[in-house]
Amino acid sequence: MDPDQVNELGGGDVPLAFRMMENVPGIAASLGFAQFRGSNTLMRGGFMDNRRRGPGKLGGFTRSGELVQPKASAYYGSSARRARLAQAAGTPEGKMALGKGSRVNHLTARPRALTRFNSLAMFNAAENTAHYSPFQFVSKVAGNRAIKNEAFKKAVYGAAGPAEGEQVFQRGMVSMITAGRRTDILERKAAAGSGRAAAKLATAQEQVRRLGMMNNPTTNLTRTVSGGQFGRILPRSANQGIVLRAGQTATISSGTIGFNQIADDALRGGNKVGLTGNLMASAGGTQGSRFVQGYFRGALGHMDAGGLTDDAMRGAQKAVSHLGMALEKQGLTRSGQAVAGRAFKEGVVKTIGLKRTMQVAGTKYGAMALGARYGAMAIPGLNLLATASLVYDLGKMGGELVKSGVNLAKDAVKSMKGSIDKPMFGMGYKDNEVAATSRARGVMAIQNSRLNARSMLGSEGSMMAAHFG
Repeated sequence: MDPDQVNELGGGDVPLAFRMMENVPGIAASLGFAQFRGSNTLMRGGFMDNRRRGPGKLGGFTRSGELVQPKASAYYGSSARRARLAQAAGTPEGKMALGKGSRVNHLTARPRALTRFNSLAMFNAAENTAHYSPFQFVSKVAGNRAIKNEAFKKAVYGAAGPAEGEQVFQRGMVSMITAGRRTDILERKAAAGSGRAAAKLATAQEQVRRLGMMNNPTTNLTRTVSGGQFGRILPRSANQGIVLRAGQTATISSGTIGFNQIADDALRGGNKVGLTGNLMASAGGTQGSRFVQGYFRGALGHMDAGGLTDDAMRGAQKAVSHLGMALEKQGLTRSGQAVAGRAFKEGVVKTIGLKRTMQVAGTKYGAMALGARYGAMAIPGLNLLATASLVYDLGKMGGELVKSGVNLAKDAVKSMKGSIDKPMFGMGYKDNEVAATSRARGVMAIQNSRLNARSMLGSEGSMMAAHFG
């Protein structure tokens, strides 16, 4: 039966809870909205970070960049329990401040909570972090599924695979990919002379530094260089030089160094399109996260922009390798790797044409590489659409609540007035389709009975007239 008919038969008295449930946002809109808030947090910091009086009971970053752990007041329970959990924060025995952290980020009237989470510390990659994060469950489920893929496991960890109990993906990895794509756009605008974009980019780079020092303070730096661009190369890890001819490339390792030094070395030459996103990929807290983010950075054509460390660089090279193998498999070129690298930098359709792009997209490796490229390009826009959809659904839910309140007030006024201004007959009666149908059938029955009575009386009258004359 149609819902309108049900409402009409029931006099329109549908419970408020059911009317609100009709407008509950879908899972896609909710996830997209969460990724949108996550990417904003990565680019601007949390709405409780950098405050003059500190990040508050849930912990976070101070203005000086110091990471503060949650306080005892961030937990529920007895005073002894709260003190014990606060003391364990930041250790392997730590426990996430889930209850109050969720309330501050989701059940709040703060306008800033609509676009950001409370702190950048929510992207902490520790196994038992005390900082609240809504991505905990998703990261574990996605990591457990990804590690079952043999190709992924060998590409990231080698034949041995990850250590037992090692976390595969860190919390908020998709938000980091999204933020990296958005910083690429800021870098293009800053290069064109936009002062506002340059200021936003500087803020994002500060968050990347904090993220890297929190999750990956020391790492292995791997650089890919080409002949004719750098000439004679002197790696830090060896005194032996390498001479490259024009067109040749080499990957060299600079050993284990601090993330701040990596960022300083990368930014010293000035902002390049893709550099900040590459540093964010290198700031990933797990090997799997750095590899996957690097894959997306390579698919976006930023492998040579600088800032990619060991795992992230391997991921970027794998993306180029996948497109190159797809090109060679289709017989479109003999030097697939070189064409793939140029295609990612200059544009795939522009380099190999639309027809060849469609052919490559039909292969396994081509679909992976191109899917990563165009997926990363589309994610920021999809996040905005998901946010708009969620806000619309929540607005309709709020409208039902307001409507219910108005109806309640109207009913209260009617009850208070009573029958003082109502007519003597028919007061308070509301007609509906069922009552109208019943009345119509009743009228028809009466009319039929009247016709039958007249016919019978006429027959009796004619008989009496014939008998008595």
